[in-house]
Amino acid sequence: MTSFFKEALDRAICAEIPDQMRNPRLFEIVTRCMMHGPCGKLNPKSICMEKNVCRKSHPKEFIERTQLNQKGYPLYRRRVNVEAEIRGHILGNSWVVPYNPYLLLKYNAHINVDACTSLRAVKCIYKYVYKYGHDCSNLSVQSGADGDEVRNFVNGRYVSAIEAMWRILENPMHDKSHSVVRLPVHLPNQQAVCFEEGQPAQAFLRAEVRRTKLIQYFQLNDSDPVAREYTYTDIPYHYVNSNGKWKIKKEHKIVPKMYTVSIQENERFYHRLLLLHRNGPRSFEDLEGVILPLFQVAAIELGLLDTDMEWDRCLEKAVVFQMPAQMRQLFAFVMLYCAPQHCRALWDKFKYDMIDYPQCNSMERNYNFALNDINCLLKGHQRCCSDFALPMPVGVFNDIENATIMIWSAERQI
Repeated sequence: MTSFFKEALDRAICAEIPDQMRNPRLFEIVTRCMMHGPCGKLNPKSICMEKNVCRKSHPKEFIERTQLNQKGYPLYRRRVNVEAEIRGHILGNSWVVPYNPYLLLKYNAHINVDACTSLRAVKCIYKYVYKYGHDCSNLSVQSGADGDEVRNFVNGRYVSAIEAMWRILENPMHDKSHSVVRLPVHLPNQQAVCFEEGQPAQAFLRAEVRRTKLIQYFQLNDSDPVAREYTYTDIPYHYVNSNGKWKIKKEHKIVPKMYTVSIQENERFYHRLLLLHRNGPRSFEDLEGVILPLFQVAAIELGLLDTDMEWDRCLEKAVVFQMPAQMRQLFAFVMLYCAPQHCRALWDKFKYDMIDYPQCNSMERNYNFALNDINCLLKGHQRCCSDFALPMPVGVFNDIENATIMIWSAERQI
């Protein structure tokens, strides 16, 4: 096995000057790119010299056959039959840096190739990652001022070689092609108000005078017939918001971005949905000339929401193989994450399949137990039954009372 490994090393890695007559191109590349030094007595001032000894251990010993070294790097075959003039000196195979002939001929560059035959290979793999030292942090304790921010930035930043060259060439570090216009979404009298601690009254007065971009959008539609042709997200392409008003703007590259709203925010989510599809509304209540009480109802009237047929089929299939507790959990998840339009209709249709032991109590009490369980599941997501137009459970139930009902049901069956 050892002899086979040595032969494989000799085929892959070479540490000798090739024959100039048989491989002239490889000879030229090796003598130009893969010769170390000279150093030592030939050149005591070489950068590889440390305490009058070469750090790379050149010149190497001449050996007829490759030998494995306990330190992990083999001693490659270096015979004495080839020499060449390198940088004014006659050098032999003892000065050759190990290489792979195929890689040299392909890339025509200095490519050092070594075989790592021990666990020290880990050092070879990772040493360049940590070549410039370990990560460090600078910590200083100061009183009063925050310190020199510029100095802190310079001490804490990391500049790679590519970034350093880019800065030396004075190339631009960043550029802006488009302006991002953020569009707020809020319900009536629920816009965000920022205030400093101890000054809520002043912030309230400013909020009464200040109009958000959404309210200004309604006012623009009320006064400008042209603006009514655009949705809320299209307005920034044609108007610019300046000094609290939308004004016709010149050509400019922009990207409008309406704030994301979670589906769990019910009316605010449906309000955002309407703003994406409704052209030219003049107020929160404006929808095709009809005032509607809920944004969800308005979205249904415009056909922006799908029907509950999919969730109806889902619950119908679940009834076949799921127990009442699993049905209640599935029903709660459908309400939380699928946004059905008529949760009360789904409850009325499948409520009998969500109750345990219907023969134990009156149906009203059983439904109350089921609603309590569903309400507990919703509370884990900061919601409750009333958020989905379901009746709230009456009273407070716990696991002991539910266990009592189960025992009572078992006794009656006996």
